[in-house]
Amino acid sequence: MPHKLFSLGLLLLALPAHAQELAGKIVAHDFYAYHAGDDTVWARPDFDDSDWEKIRIGTFPFDRWQGIGWLRFVLEVDSTLWNVPLALFVFHARGADEFYLDGELVHRIGKVGTTEKDEEAHYGYHTPQIITFRPTSKMGGGKSRHLIAERYSSFYQLSPVWSDGRNFSHWRIQSYGEVIQASAQRDNFRRKVTTHQMLLTGVFLAFSLMHLLLFLFYPQARANLYFAALSASFALTVYVFFPAVNYYHFITDPADLVWAARLQTTAMILMMLLAIRLTHFLIRLRLPSIFFAFCFVGLSVALLYWFRPFKTPLYLVLFLIATFAEILRALVVSRIKKRKTQLEGRWIILLGLIPLWLTAVYYLLAEDWLAILPLLWEFSDFPAPFYAMVLLMISMSVFLSRNFARTAVENARKTQELEEARKLQLSMLPQHLPILPNLEIAAEMKTATEVGGDYYDFHVAEDGALTVAIGDATGHGTKAGTMVTSMKTLFNTLESRSDLVRFLKECSKTIKSMHLGNLYMAITLARVKSHTIEFSGAGMPPILIYRAATGHVEEVALKGMPLGSFPNFPYQQQQLSLDTDDTILFMSDGFPERFNVQKEMLGEERAKTLFAEAAGGSPEQIIAHLLKEENAWANGRPHDDDVTFVVMKMK
Repeated sequence: MPHKLFSLGLLLLALPAHAQELAGKIVAHDFYAYHAGDDTVWARPDFDDSDWEKIRIGTFPFDRWQGIGWLRFVLEVDSTLWNVPLALFVFHARGADEFYLDGELVHRIGKVGTTEKDEEAHYGYHTPQIITFRPTSKMGGGKSRHLIAERYSSFYQLSPVWSDGRNFSHWRIQSYGEVIQASAQRDNFRRKVTTHQMLLTGVFLAFSLMHLLLFLFYPQARANLYFAALSASFALTVYVFFPAVNYYHFITDPADLVWAARLQTTAMILMMLLAIRLTHFLIRLRLPSIFFAFCFVGLSVALLYWFRPFKTPLYLVLFLIATFAEILRALVVSRIKKRKTQLEGRWIILLGLIPLWLTAVYYLLAEDWLAILPLLWEFSDFPAPFYAMVLLMISMSVFLSRNFARTAVENARKTQELEEARKLQLSMLPQHLPILPNLEIAAEMKTATEVGGDYYDFHVAEDGALTVAIGDATGHGTKAGTMVTSMKTLFNTLESRSDLVRFLKECSKTIKSMHLGNLYMAITLARVKSHTIEFSGAGMPPILIYRAATGHVEEVALKGMPLGSFPNFPYQQQQLSLDTDDTILFMSDGFPERFNVQKEMLGEERAKTLFAEAAGGSPEQIIAHLLKEENAWANGRPHDDDVTFVVMKMK
């Protein structure tokens, strides 16, 4: 709404069509008299103000305002209105007023003071104070010419924040019936604006809550977190926008108006920063340094505006332009470099942008082509840009939800593939343990993921010799499963034709030639015949042998590099004798390297102790004891690596 001081004639022309007759019967002179200073004599109608400064209606000597002054204005009322209730609408800025009708004080607003300390200022610009004149008042009674004098003080408006003078009060004369109608219209407008405010704020908060829950349920989809924050910033922006823009209907204290403007600007800056972050994330940019630069500049702009509100500085405009430019730059660069992004299905977002573009064009046209777009202008109080933003948020929500659903489908597919790979890996393990007259055997494997990297196998030769293999591929998952598959093939193909060292060397050469990258296989091989055991190792934990005769656990370790690292590594071989009830424990490093919640490792010494505690039982009982104590040690911490046991007990 344009700000005009004492623009009575212009305001009357702006009255509704049914009030034009009234406007023609109240004649206002083209000038009013103004004098700085204070003297109550100036309220008298017979006072000679001929030497006062004459100022045209609609203007005011802002540069000469001294904090207090008087204004005198002549009205001529047609005799047909002498018995009609009239009212003076006062659109009051921060300050205090006394209104005199023909020398008699008829209304006060605040308390006029000759100094800022004495003044009791009131604020209510665009929330009019209504001074009514009944038929029995001096506004009627057979007199057509009347003098309205205003004694006005406003020391606050000497502040640089308000020095542009836009906030001086102005007033207009209306019929009393129009007062009631205008009040009803004002209340109706306030209800409409509040409805828009609450509805839009609720919609944006609903989007924020929904995508925050999606993130909490699936933290890997961090785009939902950034979108939830962006939606929340939209809600904050909308909530403070309506009071700040329509302050004359909602705010009666300048301090509240200052806070509303500060919050609106801060929310807008936060919204732009979050939009940049979401864009960077969707195009799979790691947190770039330019984002931190924008954060620093945005914080600086917010602080500068915080201390100088109501001044729309160039740096604020430049910051907003720069944020749009950065979003566009990131999208264009990702497109040119053909960088893999999360923007598959971006057409959904583009559809949501169309209403926002149309509303932007509409408001530009409505502003510049008002004369030829009267119908469009009638709907200008409808906050179309915000509802266009709702459509944009809907499209972005659909886009993210679609990607979330596609991710869920892809994860389900991968899970199915991993399950198939797990079944394949388990099928490669011995389905039945060897049954030999001089040995009891048990084996168990616990994988850290669907597809583990551990492996064990047996081979019984024609002479009754049993070869045992227990291995651990690099890492775990599908790559480790590939190595296990290769090791299974090599074991079945080469074991019966090679001694242990030769087998390890041939396997290492073969794996090296497969060019599997950083995939290696640690393995322990042992061959048991009668009461003798031969073994060789390539990067596995030591073999533990419980000697029943002494009750001690013997640790046997042969150092060697994992298969696939060095094709001609000089692996070693050793032979030991076994007695009745001696027990042998083969284990992967997942057992001694098991961590608890305090990130302490179980360790090889504790592993030996736990083995000794159960070595008198059967192989199955020994494994059960080790798994039980391992779980107690971890205290709920998930496995970091696969755990495999093979236990053999001499009969």
